[in-house]
Amino acid sequence: MVSDLSGLDEVRPPQPSPAADWVSQVKDADGARRVVTSAALTNCQRHAAKSHRPLQIAAASLVLAVLTVEAIVIEPHLKGSFHALSHPRWWWLGLALASEIGSMIYFARVQRRMLTAGGVQLAFRRAVAVTFAANAMSVTLPAGPVISTAYTFRRMRAWGASSTVVTWGMLASGFLSTVALTVIGAF
Repeated sequence: MVSDLSGLDEVRPPQPSPAADWVSQVKDADGARRVVTSAALTNCQRHAAKSHRPLQIAAASLVLAVLTVEAIVIEPHLKGSFHALSHPRWWWLGLALASEIGSMIYFARVQRRMLTAGGVQLAFRRAVAVTFAANAMSVTLPAGPVISTAYTFRRMRAWGASSTVVTWGMLASGFLSTVALTVIGAF
């Protein structure tokens, strides 16, 4: 059967009108695909947004209520904190700062000693720098302890320590620091 194809070049596909801007295929709830216009898709999105509006208002109201109650409960403590911060006792502040710096340096020494026991030579300056950086990450970032542990682990691996040595060093130095803190707290 032979068909005449001579008139095909005159047939043009339908051009979408400006109001019916076509969007690619969209999945239905049952997994079937269909083509929808951008206007229909926009209507669906508006309807979905309107259906979630009461839930959004309820969630925002709940958060606002919790924050209000929390502000009322901690208000006396905040006043005391602001008073203490506005009138520092410089002697105690200097002593606390010196103690914190000393604590961080000794923690770096313990970690360096653990790595040395594992066969990794490390400059003291590098150990102190990583300890301060990890501590800064731990106390400032969301999920800080996890991020700082991963950072320390990667830095020690970059210095040539095996995973076993790094894990052992981090666990042992953490254990020794806990024991030292317990002894200090006991006295």
